[in-house]
Amino acid sequence: MSHMHTARTLHAFVVASTLIVIVGAFVVVRTTGPVLSGFGALDAVALMMGISTVAMTLLVRQRLPLRPSSQTEDDWWRQHLGRAVLIWALLEMPAVIGGITLMATRQAVAFGLLAVVALGGLLSARPGRLGR
Repeated sequence: MSHMHTARTLHAFVVASTLIVIVGAFVVVRTTGPVLSGFGALDAVALMMGISTVAMTLLVRQRLPLRPSSQTEDDWWRQHLGRAVLIWALLEMPAVIGGITLMATRQAVAFGLLAVVALGGLLSARPGRLGR
């Protein structure tokens, strides 16, 4: 199996687990009562934590070198798969933080924002775009 194929498989699993966290948190909270639309102090802390993980992601991604034209994709992925997995894990964190916050506060605003940030980040950092 090539390293590029491994990267695509791992990315797909991270996206799937992020979707499971988002849908699971919403379903659990929804089945136990209404979801509220307010915004409180815990929501603000959750947003700051989510934004912090995205900032860490940007720092790691800046250190990810572009693939030179003389290097094959498989060689590039062999060297940088670990950093890519770190980027994807950091991008999944806002969804996890949002799910925990939703369960604690039942307020959907921060949860929704963090879910969109997580999914948008993961889509923008898909294997075909890293290294380019």
